[in-house]
Formats: sequence, structure tokens, C-alpha cells
Amino acid sequence: MENPNMASTGSSMKDDATSTVRRAFGFAALFGLAGVASIACTMRVPTTVAAGEADRLYAEEARLVAQVDGADTIAFPPALLARRGDPAVAKAIAEAQQRLSTERATVAAERDGIVQQITAARADNDLFESRRTVLNLKLGEALERRAAAEQRHDPVAVQAIGEQVRTLQADAAGAAHGAAVANTRVGQLSARIARLAQASRDAASRELAQVRSRLRGTSSR
Repeated sequence: MENPNMASTGSSMKDDATSTVRRAFGFAALFGLAGVASIACTMRVPTTVAAGEADRLYAEEARLVAQVDGADTIAFPPALLARRGDPAVAKAIAEAQQRLSTERATVAAERDGIVQQITAARADNDLFESRRTVLNLKLGEALERRAAAEQRHDPVAVQAIGEQVRTLQADAAGAAHGAAVANTRVGQLSARIARLAQASRDAASRELAQVRSRLRGTSSR
């Protein structure tokens, strides 16, 4: 027969054990949530920018603004210029100026190459137009001669001149086509120059947004 006191003691021990386990899980859950909260808080803390890096970013920001606006010179912040005696600041300013010069030289070189193609296309257009003018003059003369031969009832001359007329008409049409192609090429190249300038501004604008994001101390994606 089971001793009532022992049964009571066993029940009490089970209750204590159950309570202990529950407290253990409770603390674990509490610490787990605290850990998650700690990680979340850490992730929300913005990334700070070192002072030297900030100077470089301010110089880059000024450079990119000049590039987007198409300004001739970079308008550096007065606070940055006031510290130009600092070698690090002087270096940041010099690098920004050099990069702007390099970027513009690259765009200018590409633009100059396109301008040369435009010049060549215009020369082709002028050549074809001149050729067409001459051919049309010859065609007009041939048509007059054929008309005169028809009035004379000279079938041999009419046939011979007729062949000349057809050749001149074909050549004149070819010259007109060549002029049209060259003229279209000029338009396409001119549009390409406009796109080149816009692409440079767009790229600078995107980079400017990234630099300003860094200056705000946040990570840019």
C-alpha cells in the first residue's frame, strides 16, 4: 500500500520540476526575443561615415552637381574650401576636379568622333546632291533631243537617245537615294550626340544620389 506522505511528496516534486521547466522555457523565450530585438535595433543603426571619407564625399557631391548641371567649374562647399589647408581636404578637392576633367574629356572625345562622322555624311550628301543636279541637267537635255528626234521622225535617234534617257534617270535616282541616306545619317548622328550628353548627365545623377545617401549615413542599394 502506497504511503500517502510519499505520494504527496512525489506530487510536490513533480510540480516543482514542471514549474522549473516552465520558468526555464520562459527565460529562454524572453532572452530569445531580446536577442532578436537587439539584432533588429543593430540593423536599424545607420552606418556612420568617417570624417575623412565625408570630406571626399562632399567634394564628389560638388563635382557631380557640376556635371549634372553642365557647370564650367565645381562649386565646392565653403566649409570644405575653408579647410583646404588640410592635405586630405586638398587631395579630395583636387581629385574631384581631375575626375570632372577626365569625364568631360571622355565625353568630348566621343562627341568629336561623332562630329567627324557627321562631317563625312554631310560631304557625301553634298556630293550626291551635286551629282543629281548634273544628271538632271543632262537628263533635261536628252529629253529635248529625243523630242526633236521624234519631231523629225527619226526612230534610230529616238531609240538611241531613249537609252541615254533611261540611264540618266537611273543614275539620277541613285544619286537622290544616296543623298537621302547621307542626310538620314546626319540626323541619326546628331541625335546620338544629344543622347551622349544626356547619358552622361543621367549617370552623374545616379552617382550623385548614391553619394548623398552615403552622406546621410545610410546604405544605398
